[in-house]
Amino acid sequence: MERNFYLSSARKSIFVLTFLLIKVGSSLAQDTIYKVDGDSIEGTIKSASKAGVIYTSQTQAKDSTNRTIASKDIRKIMYAHGRIEYFQSATAASDSTRRTSLQRSVPRYDVIHTTYGSHFEALIHKVDDQTITYSCPANKELTTIKLADVSAVHFKRADSLRSTLGTLTTIAKNSLKRDTTQARLPATTSGVLIEKGIADGDSTNLAADITPSDSAQWTKIEVENVEPIKVKLALLAPASHKANLVAFKGSAASSLAAKTEDKKYSQPSPALRSGSRNPDAEGSSPSIPRTGYADPDSVYVAVIRGPHLFSSQQKVDPQTVELLNLHNSGLDALPASVKAMPKLKAINLSNNHFKAFPTELFDLPNLEYVWLDNVGLQSLILSPDLITKLLKSRIAFISVCNNTKLSKVNSLIFTLPELQEIRLKDNKISQISLTKKADLSKSKIHKIDLSGNKLTAAPVLLTKLPTLRDINLSNNTIVTLDDKFMETKTLRKVSIASNPLAGLPASIVKLKDLNELDLANTMLIGLPDSIGTLNNLTKLTLPSSVLYFPKSFSKLKKLTDLTLKPSLSNSKLAGFPTEITQCTRLKRLDVSGISISAFPKEIGNLQRLEYLYAQRCELNSLPEELFKLPRLKVLDVSRNYLKVLPANFGDLKSLREISLEAQPIESNSLLALRRGLPRTAIRYLDADFGAHFESAAIPESLIPGFQKLYAACDAGEPNAFFELGNFFATNRDYGYAVKAYKVVAENASLQGTGKAMLCQMSIANIYDDINNVKPYSSPYKRKLYIDYDDYLKNSSNNRAFLSYLQISRIRALDEVGKEVRKQAMLKASVISNEIAENLEKIYEANNEEIERLISTAGGMKNLSATGEKVMSDGLISNSQAGVAIGGAANLIGALSASSKDNKAERYKAMNLRLQSEIINLKQQAHDLLPK
Repeated sequence: MERNFYLSSARKSIFVLTFLLIKVGSSLAQDTIYKVDGDSIEGTIKSASKAGVIYTSQTQAKDSTNRTIASKDIRKIMYAHGRIEYFQSATAASDSTRRTSLQRSVPRYDVIHTTYGSHFEALIHKVDDQTITYSCPANKELTTIKLADVSAVHFKRADSLRSTLGTLTTIAKNSLKRDTTQARLPATTSGVLIEKGIADGDSTNLAADITPSDSAQWTKIEVENVEPIKVKLALLAPASHKANLVAFKGSAASSLAAKTEDKKYSQPSPALRSGSRNPDAEGSSPSIPRTGYADPDSVYVAVIRGPHLFSSQQKVDPQTVELLNLHNSGLDALPASVKAMPKLKAINLSNNHFKAFPTELFDLPNLEYVWLDNVGLQSLILSPDLITKLLKSRIAFISVCNNTKLSKVNSLIFTLPELQEIRLKDNKISQISLTKKADLSKSKIHKIDLSGNKLTAAPVLLTKLPTLRDINLSNNTIVTLDDKFMETKTLRKVSIASNPLAGLPASIVKLKDLNELDLANTMLIGLPDSIGTLNNLTKLTLPSSVLYFPKSFSKLKKLTDLTLKPSLSNSKLAGFPTEITQCTRLKRLDVSGISISAFPKEIGNLQRLEYLYAQRCELNSLPEELFKLPRLKVLDVSRNYLKVLPANFGDLKSLREISLEAQPIESNSLLALRRGLPRTAIRYLDADFGAHFESAAIPESLIPGFQKLYAACDAGEPNAFFELGNFFATNRDYGYAVKAYKVVAENASLQGTGKAMLCQMSIANIYDDINNVKPYSSPYKRKLYIDYDDYLKNSSNNRAFLSYLQISRIRALDEVGKEVRKQAMLKASVISNEIAENLEKIYEANNEEIERLISTAGGMKNLSATGEKVMSDGLISNSQAGVAIGGAANLIGALSASSKDNKAERYKAMNLRLQSEIINLKQQAHDLLPK
């Protein structure tokens, strides 16, 4: 009984001891160096420099000799405390990865780049004049790196930066001392990058990343101290920063101001981009007149850090500020200093904490643009007492979006006399109440966005706005549209997408000026006969649930853009509606995702069609009439079941892009397509590479020679196909190169001839790209193996090696064939030896792991034995604690030792197989050497 009691206590104590063992184990954890060749080393990192990394290996317990490994041989280092440091590789692929890491505009964490060519992700906590204090994403433990070892820092957020300008200058100077050709940094980059609008460096080389969405834009800006500073644009950093001011002047500053204005405040003009699925997509911001920026030397941009906006110490003249960005500044009220900005035109208050609309904005005499997105606004009910202020305001644009508690709005905000656009999307608005004193008869509002709310009907307010042209009611819960809504006769663009709308009223005929109508993802099953009277309708989006198209549909003579989108409704179109083919003015047609199965021959009626998108339409074939459309520029029929294409595709003289991805198009059909459309870019799935390829348009200067080659191919000359393959390979069009070579290589009558074997060798050489020099991705490329499992899984995909082996076994019929066979045997021998060496390194790594497992298993067995003794002694001495701790140690030690022994046995069995593979590969390499 007493023994059982002690054993029960031992089980209860197991978690305590487990925790202690884990803590001890973590303190003994080693750094791991992962080499470029796939090997790895466990040890302790002593130091790192441009010459390399100095470490002590832990493979041998008694060996503490310092060793050095060159930085170029290191892929990454995983430190015991959690930091993962990536090193620059000599390959082009690694350089590209490094440039992407440095230049991406929204990194997951801060990124620290070292002077010896590596970089790692971190959470920066402090920067002083000697060190950077940081923690790793996977570990909360604080650690430091010397500033002298840092070449660049890319901050994720502006509030990550807690340093003085002098500290940043030190980092910038380190960056300038580096070998920039090795570092792959833009020549004008000082090395200090901050994500959201703040950038500091030394006085002659300042890196600015003011536009996060455009990581390719880097600007060299000169800093000049001017007192007092007259600014056009002011950006406030979070209050955690020390009070500091940086001003930019000159043409670079003008460019920066223009970029910021364009990105944050201006709406890009619509552009019909070739191949664009949505050529009329709008930007997220309204147009702002470009005023006061003509003279670059008069433009200043001020970045202000600190809790006080404009103090006397900062010597900024608030009278000159026109644009003010207080985005994400921790504000819950409008700063009093904003009222001292009489020329202020635009203010961004998004991502702050305003429960109510800051009515002080109505007092600013020149304010035109206001952003209050995601500020926690709970109500937009304005008091009638504000009418006098409202009528004096010049606000033309308001954005109040993403406020999840905002449910009620009254009409007073719509009485602003200069208001032209208001965005109220993604709130919880269920109604907009009319206020008696709100006179909307003189309203200038032309655009309202109420998408993503809780509306069950179109607000009556809309019918009282005399200039309303654009209304977005998508993503609400609107079931019907009443006749009153149709009295808004000025409407030109209406979106009611993603609503449970069951039908359109016949009174839609009243919307005579309507240009665009979006009914996607609604419950419509038919269209009213009156739809045909919308004589100005140019763009229409319908759900696939529409089964009935009235005869009047063909009367939409101005319709140029038609989209049918998949619907959530159970009713679906059973085929392509032939009524569409009567809309002869169509320029763009998108039926992607609709199971039309086939295009009717009447598709040929659409002689003005320029863009046709038909992805995932279950198409098995395409009609010849489709390839007679004289103006077609873009054809996307990817992700269908096409295998061959009509022979008359050469008639599409205007076609510039054709997409055939994710379907098994036959090689002969693809070759014929390339010949018929030399000026067209072709995207397709290439079965030879297991990847998608894009074959670029043939340069105009090369087309005559290209056509002569094809003419020779028509005459059945094998050399012509070989030359055609060389033509494609020279232009890095490897998918088409392989297809041309295979015409000869797979010709049974030419097997064993030099012509066929040359083509086979050319195909093998394309796959033989272990250093990723050729710009394509494929699972069939030659590669090095990370471990034995990788070898077992992917060795059969090594098409270069397998192809060389196949050629080496062919009985050559002529001298050219014999010479090719010798070359193939030599290459196969080299690769066979290379794979054997690769497997030997895996074998050695396994042996090291076996030694480590056996060693640690021995320690665990000692722990188990010690635990058993402690438990026995505890029983003898009647010590409950001794029994508990001893029993837990005995159990954990035994289980851990067993697990490590089993794992060591698996590695031993793996190494036996590896030994056999290595012997066979080396023997094969010897046998393949030409005699």
